[in-house]
Amino acid sequence: MGLFKPLLPFAGKPAVERVTDEIKMAGINRLLVVTGHEHEKVERLLYQKGVSFCYNEDYREGMFTSIKAGLRELYGEERKCSFPNRELALSGFFLHPVDCALITKETYKTMLREIEKDPVSLAVACFKGKNGHPLYVPSRFVEEILFYEGGEGMKFLTKKYADELRKIEVEEPAVLWDMDRIEDYQKMIFSLEGIAPETVFHLRRLHLIRHGEILQHDAPILLGQTDIPLSEKGREQALDAGKKLRQLSPHVAAIYTSDLSRTRETAKLIADHWTPPLVPQEKKGLRELFLGDWDGHYVEEIRKNHPEEFEERGQNLLLYKVSGGGENFFELQHRVIRALDEIIQKTDGEAAIVTHGGVIRSILSHLLALPLEELIHIKVPNGQILTILWPDPLKTKEN
Repeated sequence: MGLFKPLLPFAGKPAVERVTDEIKMAGINRLLVVTGHEHEKVERLLYQKGVSFCYNEDYREGMFTSIKAGLRELYGEERKCSFPNRELALSGFFLHPVDCALITKETYKTMLREIEKDPVSLAVACFKGKNGHPLYVPSRFVEEILFYEGGEGMKFLTKKYADELRKIEVEEPAVLWDMDRIEDYQKMIFSLEGIAPETVFHLRRLHLIRHGEILQHDAPILLGQTDIPLSEKGREQALDAGKKLRQLSPHVAAIYTSDLSRTRETAKLIADHWTPPLVPQEKKGLRELFLGDWDGHYVEEIRKNHPEEFEERGQNLLLYKVSGGGENFFELQHRVIRALDEIIQKTDGEAAIVTHGGVIRSILSHLLALPLEELIHIKVPNGQILTILWPDPLKTKEN
């Protein structure tokens, strides 16, 4: 995904808050939110929601570690619920991944009615026979989950007890939706607005790719438009990105790139995976943020020679302009959007844009309608492919 899913907005409400509110409206008041990355932001947001929190120190090792952390918090050694004013042991619990953000209280009400008839069996929400979320797990499985050390996560349980798993049919296709990719998030937004994206907007896919790693200096530099070529590792990253893109979207019709050498070389190595090779089209408007007199200089040197200006830029990153014709991030975005509009109008079919981290953030902010300040600190790894949906301007206009 590349974005922090719990805080992505749905009709102005962050995903984790939306999920919490819907569950509470279904009559479930005992909620444990297991956090990891950026846990302070989630806890601040939900502080007054009457939920409990559990921080999983091992969150980088995968979701199953968060499930285990939550169960240890809920049950403890005595397997009693840790929520205040609750004396009885839990009969069971629901598991709800935060990126399943559009499941409503109606699904939970349906599941609660069915589970009441048989609270000791596993149960899962289904839409037209296909398993989705949430999953209900009776307390009798807690110890088995906590002691499991295999690599299948919760699938080990649903596979082992497949014959006992109750499939509860619900009326919401949202039980099948999550947002592992940016385009998944866009489709969920369209659905929330009552729009069928594939038929109404004639959506195509746009692949945003950050260039490979550049030749390294002996100390960090402030890099904007200074022209530095790829390192050997960067070329390997570019080749790998090309292989992945060819597998992901063999019908890419055009590749665009900024005119700086690190992106041009990355784009060429990617384009060579097509037969015949695609010819990358250069656009100066896709260049990285220009940092004026500081561009390409050592960070420590800038900090030493311009301490007040350096600190001011750090405190006002979006608006600060370095002397010598430097841009701020809003000016960068304005320039990039002009180039993007030209690409959208010109390209028939899928397109790939090989560019820079700041440019990618600007495009995501524009097409996802997310504030630039929410994206400015997001790191885009070298060679990363982010896929986003974009409308066919001619077909959209006709409709």
